[in-house]
Amino acid sequence: MKSDNVQSGARILHDALVHEGVTVLFGYPGSDMLPFYDELYHSSTIRHILVRHEQAAAHAADGYARSSGVPGVCMATSGPGSTNLITGIAAAYADSIPLVALTFNASSEYLGKGVFQEVDMISITNTITKKNWRIRSVEEIPAIIHQAFYESQKYPQGPVLIDIPSDIIRKNALGNVELETMNDQGGRQSLSDVERAAFFSLLSQAKRPVFIAGSGIVQSQSHVMFRNLVERLNVPVASTVSGVGSISEHHPLALEVLGVLGTPYANSALQKADCIVAWGMHFEPRSTARLEYFAPNAKIIQIDINHKACGLFVQPTLCLSGDVSAIISDMLDDERSRAYRAPTEWIEQIALWKHSCALRSDAAPSGIQPSFIMETLERIVPNIRIFAGNGLHKYWALRHFTYTYPRQFNTNSRFGAMGFALPGAIGASIALDEPIVVVTGDGDIQMNIQELATLADLSTPVKILVFNNGSLGAIRQHQHFSYGKRFIGSTFDKPLAIAEIAQSYGIRSETVGTHEYIQPALERALHHPGPYLINFVLHPDTYLEKKISINESLDALICPVEPIIDTRHDLA
Repeated sequence: MKSDNVQSGARILHDALVHEGVTVLFGYPGSDMLPFYDELYHSSTIRHILVRHEQAAAHAADGYARSSGVPGVCMATSGPGSTNLITGIAAAYADSIPLVALTFNASSEYLGKGVFQEVDMISITNTITKKNWRIRSVEEIPAIIHQAFYESQKYPQGPVLIDIPSDIIRKNALGNVELETMNDQGGRQSLSDVERAAFFSLLSQAKRPVFIAGSGIVQSQSHVMFRNLVERLNVPVASTVSGVGSISEHHPLALEVLGVLGTPYANSALQKADCIVAWGMHFEPRSTARLEYFAPNAKIIQIDINHKACGLFVQPTLCLSGDVSAIISDMLDDERSRAYRAPTEWIEQIALWKHSCALRSDAAPSGIQPSFIMETLERIVPNIRIFAGNGLHKYWALRHFTYTYPRQFNTNSRFGAMGFALPGAIGASIALDEPIVVVTGDGDIQMNIQELATLADLSTPVKILVFNNGSLGAIRQHQHFSYGKRFIGSTFDKPLAIAEIAQSYGIRSETVGTHEYIQPALERALHHPGPYLINFVLHPDTYLEKKISINESLDALICPVEPIIDTRHDLA
């Protein structure tokens, strides 16, 4: 596709983004990018969302990508504008979220000379992007934009960055500029007959198999096929935080989340398993806790599109590399998948664990019990999409709400960036045009509290639930249990008047301090057509029970009941 008119770099950049399907940009302007903003003023295709801080632009683009399945796009001006994107880019990189970041830099002739707001974003972001580029001529804009979108979506997905010197968007292109055509995402990567035979050979010997659903199931959009394979093989499934919703947590074979944040029955199953199949997960310490004690009697099969992921933390018995969706499809077509079903005794044991040691509500010294907030929310809107921040509130949101589909629960799970939830939810609400619930804490929301202004401008139906314990709850919990209650730097001297702050931004809000007002407040928030904030006041000593450290064995968080099957001989 060719354009015959001489055009500015700013116009070519706009048209290249439109050609890649971009309809929304999250950004904050600066003088070095104003020629491009002038093109956006005239654009009938691209909508610009003005955030109040560049970190929020990256998180919003991340939330947009998680919810829409297409790359989110954020942009920032030179110097501090560009560096403010870094946390959001790193967060997207850790969770393999397709994101395209545009940074505008000093003019080409001044690069490397330390001029005002010059910064080397290429060097800075080398380790937190899949790839990055600096544009050196107007003519190469379309090709680099195309390559960037292709790279961000190629599995494993992730963020990319394009650095654009300010003179490039001011110059005109001479002659025709070719707009690239998107290539496909590459061929199907399935397994050989020998590899499938090895897989079924190990599985056929298993008496206590467990599947782990990681982010690979979600990213490859293979959850329906995965459930079909699970049901055919009758194998129980635990999930990582990124894999939540790969199979409905109502499913009888669902064990929910494993690891230090997990359920006792998921961890019990893993510790007793004799065969574990990991689908698109890396066995990081938050999933395994102390590695030398993890699943001591299990043969491990690790399946991942990235062959470099195999053996990073746990040395598998069998490592299989390929597209997760293609592999599941091939296994469903393989007759050997019809020849195996997990033993009934094992499934009965799983059912007993789930019944006997289900997660209990955490005790609160006084006031509101956080688990009750989530359980009430589920009764009212079981299918609502949730964005959680990082802190104790994330654990309550994860443990006390039942998730039934992929990306219903969203958090920056592997980078742990505070301040993600609010802008991430804003991005999702724009992508989906539906209500989104934010679960955040008084510490977490203050990292990007200025985005209440963005939300007020947009009037999208984002419902914010603030678990306000007057502290950095996760840090305070560590200090309470591991440091002799020596609290320092974890308690706010003055309570955050978050409801009043939200009201000053023009967002309807209220404060709730007792259980009887939880349900009416949630119903008011959910029925309100625009944004709404509820400030839930918690006692600062309301802690998560039970949370273990990555330095402990998962045996510290398993079911205490005696098994109904005798595994002593097998485990000897």
